[in-house]
Amino acid sequence: MAALRSAVESLLAGGGDELVAFDLRLALEELGRVVGAVVTDDILDRIFRRFCIGK
Repeated sequence: MAALRSAVESLLAGGGDELVAFDLRLALEELGRVVGAVVTDDILDRIFRRFCIGK
């Protein structure tokens, strides 16, 4: 929600498209984490620590 609010504030304040896009991308990434659609580096690190893939 914070990223979406920031995007709206940037848009209303006349911020550049880059700032709005950055906040929207952040909101999408966070939403992806909630629904399990995003694999973060932390998750990949845990997997590779537990399993020696490629050895």
